Amino acid sequence: MRVRNQNQAISVQAIAGTEVVLLCLNAAGQATPGLLGFAITRRKGAGGRFRPIGGGREFAGVANSPALIQAFLWGDYAVDAGTTYTYRVVPMYGQPTALVKGEAVELTVTTEDPD
Repeated sequence: MRVRNQNQAISVQAIAGTEVVLLCLNAAGQATPGLLGFAITRRKGAGGRFRPIGGGREFAGVANSPALIQAFLWGDYAVDAGTTYTYRVVPMYGQPTALVKGEAVELTVTTEDPD
């Protein structure tokens, strides 16, 4: 399954297999100055909380900093087959000690069912 969503600053495409969701990120030219990375969270199913997918970089000496993804292609390998996930991708700007959130993009994707 492939799903794409965007706003004026970033676009996100999700490609789901049975046990992986690949997130392809793109930042428009005007959105790149000061971009430190992306805060990516995931919600399993229709309800519940968004939780960080993890694996990002933390800023040294900064307490409670979200681990930012500093790549434009990211794989989420902690997914279950035949399950719906909603991802929220937020571009992060500013300084490591004073992060500023950009406009979020959300998309919902369902992993493939092997049966």
